[in-house]
Amino acid sequence: MIIKISKLTASFLWIPFLLSTSFEIITFSDWIYKYNWDRNNISEITNLTIQELDQSAEKIKVYFKDNEEYLNVSILRDNQSLSIFKQKEIDHMTDVKHLIKLVMGFQRISALILILILAIILFGKLKESTINIFRDILLKSSIIWGALLLIVLISIGVNFNKTFLLFHQLVFTNDLWILDPMNDYLIIMFPERFFMEITLFIVLGFLSIHFLCYAFISSIKFFPNYSK
Repeated sequence: MIIKISKLTASFLWIPFLLSTSFEIITFSDWIYKYNWDRNNISEITNLTIQELDQSAEKIKVYFKDNEEYLNVSILRDNQSLSIFKQKEIDHMTDVKHLIKLVMGFQRISALILILILAIILFGKLKESTINIFRDILLKSSIIWGALLLIVLISIGVNFNKTFLLFHQLVFTNDLWILDPMNDYLIIMFPERFFMEITLFIVLGFLSIHFLCYAFISSIKFFPNYSK
């Protein structure tokens, strides 16, 4: 009974765990921001140097993980420290931070639960091969979440703008996310195309890890010293 519950729990957690893991890896990678500066000509549009943009991105990443309530990103102009973002943008980033911390919190908790399930399977006296159990968990997780993921991916492919808008309407309880693309640096530095492409990278990262794990588990039985 414990094994059945463990397998079902792992099947429900595996895909969300991988997605949240891929999300964290991509979100806190330096290259994604450097790619954005170059891809979308951000330095030219904002009149900020690449160094200033890199420093801003670093402060944002640190802010997402620290305990500060408000984001403080400033640049030096004429020996004066000037804040890049307006108060509305700063307030919105507070909401974004709460969301990101929620995702990371889920990732940590689900990782602990999956490790516990792994220990139960590895050290339990089971009639079924542990390799078959792990492969079954990955397959069932794909089936459980596959349809929803497919719908989301099709929505993104057909109309990312509408999907992105719906996401904000569902996730945020205020209108702080409605910014002016002509005057608000937050949306100028991180345009819609940045979010479309970072979403693509997160999905590709998730799929890569998922299929690599499945391929590795499936190939173990061919190892010379393999035993059930």
